[in-house]
Amino acid sequence: MAEPESRVMRGTKAEGEVSFQSSRNAYTAPAITPESARNYFEQNIHLATQIINLIPQVFPGAPDIYVEDRDLERVDDLSKWVARVAENVGIYPSMKISWIDTMSHGCSVKSAGYTYRGGRYEITEIRDLPAITFRLPPRLPGTLFQAPANPLMPGIVWDPEQKRVRVFQALDDALTVQEIKNFSIIRDPSTPFPSGRAYCLPAYHVIGAIDHANLAADQQVHRVGAPLIFPQITETITEDLRAWGDNFVRKWGKDTGFVIPPGVAFPDVKIRESTTAADRLKMLVAWLEYYFNPTTVLKTGSGTTIGASDSGAMRIWNNFIGGTQAWIEEQYETFLQPLLTANGYDDLNVRIQLTRPELDRSTAIVDQIEVGIKGKALTRGEIRRNLSELTLSELTDEILAELDATYAAAPQTVFENLAGFSRKEEASISAAERKIEAANLASLRAIKRLLEV
Repeated sequence: MAEPESRVMRGTKAEGEVSFQSSRNAYTAPAITPESARNYFEQNIHLATQIINLIPQVFPGAPDIYVEDRDLERVDDLSKWVARVAENVGIYPSMKISWIDTMSHGCSVKSAGYTYRGGRYEITEIRDLPAITFRLPPRLPGTLFQAPANPLMPGIVWDPEQKRVRVFQALDDALTVQEIKNFSIIRDPSTPFPSGRAYCLPAYHVIGAIDHANLAADQQVHRVGAPLIFPQITETITEDLRAWGDNFVRKWGKDTGFVIPPGVAFPDVKIRESTTAADRLKMLVAWLEYYFNPTTVLKTGSGTTIGASDSGAMRIWNNFIGGTQAWIEEQYETFLQPLLTANGYDDLNVRIQLTRPELDRSTAIVDQIEVGIKGKALTRGEIRRNLSELTLSELTDEILAELDATYAAAPQTVFENLAGFSRKEEASISAAERKIEAANLASLRAIKRLLEV
């Protein structure tokens, strides 16, 4: 329907307000791809800190590699041989690489080589195939694969027709893939078959938010000398005015100045700079730290501890590390077991043992006993049961003499619990077994006196 002639003749004025907006103001969670996972894992300082702190916990030193018989006794000559072969192929650094790959992408792909040497079947190489090289799904005409359970390693698939796992490696940047026939997959057994699930996958989403919070914090720092301003067009907008507005939004900062043209106003929208970006960044980093710390199960929503002590948290941490070590050890034993089987040692087994974290509770136990004694809340039996848990360190002759004098009148069972052996049997044990927490002598003397009351 046409406009009335009277309205057309008198003309109209454009109404409304035009504001300018810079990009990337809102946060959109980025898609996690094999490439972005690699970049996050290698370049984000917050994630790198967690990984660097975990590596010496899981891998405190080269593992003990040995052969045992059915009675779980070591077979010394074969143990030396298997340990030497394992060292030659770099099994310890390969274990580290496997753990890093499972953390970053979900699993680690190895290709082992074997040969006969000197009349023996030996392993010659454990080739570490980078996790990022399995970033492309296979495209074989006429072949259907089930969708990979791990989107960060789509090159590892399940073939429903052949009923087996197939592995395809990207050869170069030309987007070509090659099937690997001789492979072994190392993964956390608790993760989905066949290619696992990256332990860091939830952390990647947090890192994306951290990057956005960092950008917001950078923008706020840049605006310290130039507060947030919202230009507003109050007159009819022209191309020149639009170009000026776009340029203003892009370049406004503490080091820039502008001549304000007619038709532009800067209303006070009552928005003030705050610590929102910094607070969000701090919260996101805390999320990351909590994710990598299994002892947070002892915390309530308010951050208080649920009936836990330092030793309780340490026990959870040690179980976490020990569990991780266990599945790595078990899967690497399969690389060395063929050496025994092929050489006719069917009744023997290869064992790989990383050093487990230890929990020294001696100081905590003594402190708890002292509190219990002062509060008259412990019986003699309870004190003795606690003392039996002490982790004891080696005594010097001087301390032994002092203990002899200190505990001369103490009940015999107390000293047996403290030292782990009867004083009558002292001559038959080695110096390494004569252990006690020397630093706790003063506390132990107090306990002894109370036991005699």
